Amino acid sequence: MTEKTKTVPWTDTILYQRPEEEYISVKRELVADAQCPACDSKDVRRYPIVNWMGARIVTKCQACFHVLDMRETVREDKWPPYWPVTHDWAVSPAEQGRRRK
Repeated sequence: MTEKTKTVPWTDTILYQRPEEEYISVKRELVADAQCPACDSKDVRRYPIVNWMGARIVTKCQACFHVLDMRETVREDKWPPYWPVTHDWAVSPAEQGRRRK
């Protein structure tokens, strides 16, 4: 399939613009005076991630990848760059029961 014959769904062109950069990266902020309890490295950084639990801010050792802290994002983090409409809605009773386990 050549580039000329390739079609892109309209939702991708509206919601997710094609990146201009060749490589996409995230800024990893150095955490001052932090030390990894697993390997004693001082290269501990804080940055946004997305995993199976959703958008999070993680503080992680860059030498051994030990997670020192992981928390839910707040709007001031500006991560993720979008927010779902239902983000601030109350949790349903069914979901409250699931979270107690």
